[in-house]
Amino acid sequence: MAKFCPSGCREHRRVSVTTRNSSIVLTLFSMSKDLELGVGMRYSIMTLAFFPPYIVFELPSTVLIRWIGPRIHLSTICLTWGVILIGMGFSKNWQTMTGLRVVLGILEAGFFPGCMYFLRRVYRPTPMPC
Repeated sequence: MAKFCPSGCREHRRVSVTTRNSSIVLTLFSMSKDLELGVGMRYSIMTLAFFPPYIVFELPSTVLIRWIGPRIHLSTICLTWGVILIGMGFSKNWQTMTGLRVVLGILEAGFFPGCMYFLRRVYRPTPMPC
């Protein structure tokens, strides 16, 4: 029997993989030279900076969703997410890129719980009539 996975779940996985792998794409293009990511542990620090805020802010974001509502919460996350990704393209040094990845981790921590909360509010767990 196939599992039910709403399209939002699939889209989250796609976006999640894209943002997590954006640092890998940096090494393929000239940004790794421009940001001097080969010096010391800069690349590792920049990659690792995404995960602690993702873990820490998942629960507070879930509480915030219930307080302000999923419509405002998710639209704010998506708008800010786009601005952060554009900012990554214009970053001049690795510290700025690391800071943007921290903010991206905070935003992504709220996206998946927000989608699940929204879907739970829209689709009630009642049996469908035949």
